[in-house]
This record gives sequence, structure tokens and C-alpha cells, in this order.
Amino acid sequence: MVRPAELSEGLGSEAARARLDPYRFVAAAVLVQLARHHDLRGLYGVTSWTSLGLHCTATIDHKDRTQEGEAKALLTLALHHQPDNLPAQLALERLLHRKATTDEELRSFGDWLRTFIGRLEDRGLGATPLALRAHYLLVTSIINRTFGTCPGQDLGLGVAVTTFGKAVGKARAQPQAANDEVTAFIDQMDAKVAWVSDAYLGSGPRVLDESTPAAAYSSACYVASREEMDTHEAVRLLRGADRHPEYADWRAKDPQLARLRAQGAYRTAFLDAARDSVVDLPIFRPHRERLSGLGFTTTTDVDRFRGREPDLARLLGADPAEARRLTDAAALAVSAHEALQPHAVEVVHELVEKGVLDSSAARAAVRTHADAVAASIVMVLTDRLAVVPDDLRTKLGAWLRGI
Repeated sequence: MVRPAELSEGLGSEAARARLDPYRFVAAAVLVQLARHHDLRGLYGVTSWTSLGLHCTATIDHKDRTQEGEAKALLTLALHHQPDNLPAQLALERLLHRKATTDEELRSFGDWLRTFIGRLEDRGLGATPLALRAHYLLVTSIINRTFGTCPGQDLGLGVAVTTFGKAVGKARAQPQAANDEVTAFIDQMDAKVAWVSDAYLGSGPRVLDESTPAAAYSSACYVASREEMDTHEAVRLLRGADRHPEYADWRAKDPQLARLRAQGAYRTAFLDAARDSVVDLPIFRPHRERLSGLGFTTTTDVDRFRGREPDLARLLGADPAEARRLTDAAALAVSAHEALQPHAVEVVHELVEKGVLDSSAARAAVRTHADAVAASIVMVLTDRLAVVPDDLRTKLGAWLRGI
């Protein structure tokens, strides 16, 4: 009998384990058995049904960015059960590094992706959807370096895009491409090749798309990356992207927009006052309506439940583990308030983005690299806030060493 809750020791909370769908694990077990007798290339050599079930749960049920911590835990557990689960490896690396802002991390992520793509090629998997995803992630990491952290340097973008395009063409020629779902995915990747070629390699005119926040954001990045940047057009497109909170948060950190953020038009349009309540942060977004109904509008309101997370969970209709993340965020803000006021909440937001609430190891890493973390946070706040004091970096580094 499949009991995924019993097979997920280390996931973090009993409630999180109980949310695992047993039928998904049954399906995973069936697929693994079928793969032993048939060439199911879509499993990429996965032989552990537990690992497969955990990976599917992480990628299907945890798409909201507020659930990224649990998704990382699920993927880590999937790799514990089968370290060479290739789809889980790529999914975890993407979650860990898709929003890298430093050249060191972007370069390291790119190197990992090149190695990963090479391993897929060695196994005859170079024309599969997994390989196409890896190629696209590699291209985006090079774009962020080329137009963000290493402007003006030739980092091999043209070669990466050409290789990506060849992989898409090879995938289209495979027998499995006749499958409607696979064909749709290949078409999507083909469109990405065309977009990157047009936008960044100058192979043709680019018609900007602003039909959705994601399209508007991509178009803003294209405009901002042109040698003759139209600042006002990029700002206009970013305003459209801001309809989705994730893009409003990311534009202050995106390496590709670094040159735009230095322009007066951007700073006039987007510089804000520091948020003063953790309730305003994205981590609280799924619970905002319930919090408002309960009259919880300040950091102190949430911090009152420190040590009483089951009570907060019942009030919010949430998992106790999620309630603990909320009180941990509030406690960090209270701790930071005296030293960093009025920037405590903004600092907590950046630490949450860096995964400090996900594990004790993540918090220890922040303490160890306090000065570097402080520098990266101050850089983001400088691009987002109207006023950032000169001594914030020093104060922040000292505080981070003690969290």
C-alpha cells in the first residue's frame, strides 16, 4: 500500500506530508514498472517511484512562488531517494538559481547547465523536452550576464542560441514529436529561439507583446537591453508587467534591467517608500484577505503568535508549517527593526527571497557571508527605494551575523 506521508520523512511538517496525493505515487509506481519493460524516454532513467512522485508533486502542485520553500524540500527529498533523477536535478537547480543576481552565481549556474546538457547528450537525450528546458535556462543566464553583470562582454550568447535552435530542430524530427503535447512544447521553445534571436542577436524586427504581464516584462527587458535604449518605453512596459506582483518585485533585482534602473525616468516612476509591515510582503499574499478580516495589519499582530503557530494556523486555515514561516518572518522583522528601521521589512523580504526561512543551513549561510549578503540587499533597496542611508550596509552586515 502506498503511504507517501510515511515515505517523506524529512519533508518538514506532518501537515505537508499529509498533503501528498497518494494517487500520484500510485501512478508513479505504475510508470516505473512500465519503464522496465518499455522505452519510456520521458522518465529519463528514473527508477524510484518515490522520487518520481515527489518530483511531480513539487513541479505540479507548487507553482506559486509562496510555495517555493516546500517545493525545494520535495525536490531535495526526491534526490535523496534517487540522486540521478535528472528532471528533479534540473527543477531544483532552476528553483535555486533562476533569480540569481550576482555574476558569480550566474556563471556557476551556466557551468552547471552546460555540464547537465552534456550528460543528456551522452545518454542520447539531447533532443528531449528536458534538454530544451536546460538550453533555454542557459540562454537566459547568459542574457542576464551579457546585459546585466558583464555588459559589453562576449559571453557566447550567439553560440548558445544557435545550439538551442539546433536542439529544437532535432527534437521536432524525433518520432515522439508527433504527440500533440510534445509538439506544443516544441513550438513554444521554437518561439523562444525566435524571440531571443530577434531581440538580442539582431536577426530581425521584434514586435513587442504586452498582452500579459509576462509578455510585457519580456518586452521591457528587450527594450532595456538595446544599445539605444528607449527608457520611457521600457518604463511603460514595466508598468504593464506590474499587474503581476512577482514582476514588480523582480524588476528591482533583475540583472538585465541594471542599466535601466540607473536612468532618471525609471527612478521617478518606481522608487517607493519602504514597506513597514510584513503583512505587505508576498509571503503573506495568500493569507491577506483572512488577515485583514481578523484585523491583523502590522508586524506586531503576527509576531504575537510566536510560539502559538497552531492557533494562527487555525485562524488562517493554513498549515502549521506555513504559520511558522509567517511568524519567523515577523520575528526577523522585529529583531531587525531597532538596528535597521525603517528598512527592516524590506530586508526581511530579501532574506525570504534568498531562502532564509527554508532551512537552518540557509540561515547559517547568510551569517557566514553576512557582508556579501548585506551588499546584495543594499543594491536591491537602492534600486527600489527613494531613500537608503549610507550606513545601512554596515548596520545590516552586523545584524545578519547574529540572526
